[in-house]
Parts: sequence; C-alpha cells; structure tokens
Amino acid sequence: FSMLTDGFSPYLINEGITRAVLELVVKRTSFRIRILTKNAIVGSDEWIQFFGEHKERFVVGLSTGSLNDDWSRKMELGTSSPSERFKALHRLQDAGIPTFGMLCPVFPDMLDNGAIETMIDMINPGKVEHIWAEPYNDRVNWRVVQSSFSPESSAFKWFTKVYEQKRSELWSMYATDLYLRLKGKAVEEGWI
Repeated sequence: FSMLTDGFSPYLINEGITRAVLELVVKRTSFRIRILTKNAIVGSDEWIQFFGEHKERFVVGLSTGSLNDDWSRKMELGTSSPSERFKALHRLQDAGIPTFGMLCPVFPDMLDNGAIETMIDMINPGKVEHIWAEPYNDRVNWRVVQSSFSPESSAFKWFTKVYEQKRSELWSMYATDLYLRLKGKAVEEGWI
C-alpha cells in the first residue's frame, strides 16, 4: 500500500478514501498490508485504533531521510516533519502496532557528524520488524534537492561533484558508507 504515491496524503485522508480502501483490503483479502507514508497522522489515536483492531494485518513505516525539520519543510512539501514522523512511529510502537524503519532517501549530509546513527536510533531498531535504507539516487531532480542546501555545505558540493561533474565513484562511496555504517551499528547493538 502506497508504493509509488502516499496513500495517507491529506486529500485521500480527508475524503475518506484511505480508510475505505484499507477496509476493503482487510475485508476481501488475507494480505498483510505494509503501510509506507510521510504523514504522521498514522500515529493519531484514530489510526492507532484502526491498526490495533487488525494488528496481524498491518505493519506501518514512516519514510524519513533527514533529521532536519527546517530543511524538510523546504524540500518535502506537504509532508509531516521528520520529528513528527518519529513521534508517530514511537506512538505506534508504544501501542503495540507492528512497525518498520524506512530510512529513505538518506541524503548525503546524514553521513556527517554521526547523523545516520542518530536517525537509526530514532526508529528504535529493537522495536521494528525490519529496517529499509536507500541512498539518494536521482539524476533528474538533483538540482532542486541541491538548492535546498547552503552553497557552502558539504552536501551542496557533493551534488555538484556527483551529478554535474559526473563523479559516480563518489556516489558509490556514499552508498557503501551508508550501508556499512547501518550494518556496523546492527552488529554492534545485536539487532542484525
């Protein structure tokens, strides 16, 4: 559910479409439904109650690739802030709703100053069924994303080198670093 679009977009929620679709899927199938959204509404009392009535049928994740609420407001228009998403994920976990961690896309600045490790901690690795992570990998929209960073920042410079100067080895190093750090944390903390 919500693979290419967010089934919890404000319009779909307000029109009752999301709930109607999920009720049909629950009623007419035996599928386990994986919810992926950037809308913290899934952590509201109403949705926690709905998921709780069908705990064996749902696993819920909130896609987050940054810890920076201010940056996210500029880049991820119409979505809940990362801090709101983490709060929603924690509310779901505290209510016993199955969850998964979705670090996606992880922007290059998240590899600076231990930010990726902080983000991993924020999803509560011991409470999620799985952790999914994906590096930023867009060759069409990169200038828009780059413009959301300060021109002096390492992230802005990274976009110039990787996408404008076509230095693909830097992207490979970034993706490798992301996955190795995720794996290293998992091994160190015993949740691999």
